[in-house]
Amino acid sequence: MLRFKQFINEKLVTTGVGAKVQWTQSLSTLIFDIGGGDKLLELVKIPLSPPIWKRIWPDDVRATVFHVTDNKGFDNLVKMQGKKRSLSAFTEMRGNYFSQGVQTSGGVIAEIDGNILMAAPQDIMSSPDKTGRRWTELRYLYGQFGERDLSGIERDLEKLFKQLITTYYPGKLPRTVGGPFMNKQWMTIGYHYGGHERTKEGKKVLKDIIADYMDGMEAVMKKNAKKFRDIFTSYVKKRYTDQSWDEVIVNDIKIKKVHLVESRTWEYDPIMGFMKKVKALKIPYEMYKSNQSLEQYIMNIARKETGQKPDQEKADDEFEKRQAEVKKALGIK
Repeated sequence: MLRFKQFINEKLVTTGVGAKVQWTQSLSTLIFDIGGGDKLLELVKIPLSPPIWKRIWPDDVRATVFHVTDNKGFDNLVKMQGKKRSLSAFTEMRGNYFSQGVQTSGGVIAEIDGNILMAAPQDIMSSPDKTGRRWTELRYLYGQFGERDLSGIERDLEKLFKQLITTYYPGKLPRTVGGPFMNKQWMTIGYHYGGHERTKEGKKVLKDIIADYMDGMEAVMKKNAKKFRDIFTSYVKKRYTDQSWDEVIVNDIKIKKVHLVESRTWEYDPIMGFMKKVKALKIPYEMYKSNQSLEQYIMNIARKETGQKPDQEKADDEFEKRQAEVKKALGIK
């Protein structure tokens, strides 16, 4: 059986016809995990929910994104096509990660058309709950350098938590609800109903808490719809980061093309078998001798979709400009 390097050196195919979800957490524990942050609200969990998005913003924002995976992860990706389940992807990434992967063994980079749920110039550490719905934390919405003013959203979130604590706090209600005690009071509710109080009645109350939390979050997003829309999608117009990769959460995906690079994946999964599978799915594929070539291809896709010129065109324009300046200085027409 041919390994990747053997195969690509022998027959470079440029066109053809052609994961397991990491660190999931139960919703009954995820939404209560808000302690330990420097700011009161920074660890509050924000749902990246397609149904909520659709109700608040009916019009989709679609773009070409990429996802690093391996042979097994690619099978899961194929099954996700056209579904509401969300996926963590990117529009820019350093080439070395194509081979080593991010939570997979890498080697397979899928080019995808997807509906944008959220985009940011840095990894927003989004994590899925057990239903597949992804979540992020408020601290990742302030911007890479904390430049966004979220004071209006913070006030609305404080009101939401104060209402939830007043409604569901077990036993005698504290004299002061919310404020500097908010995080501790909210976690007390989570521990009481989601921890040792696993009774039938406790489970019912926990279900009501989660429903009220989701409804409350949707109300906060709807009230601040313009702000949230800008936070979630403005980066798509830029698509440039100085981080190792950016993060774009998408759903309703369609695989446009598959890109292959050398990786330890091919040490135990023969490359020929994988290409045969991709070909049977009628998905185009391409193999690369260097990760840098693929990195440049991805950057050019981002620039094309954002109306920017690729590097080579920029270089050509700059050369023509300098050439014209020299000719003018020498009096040459």
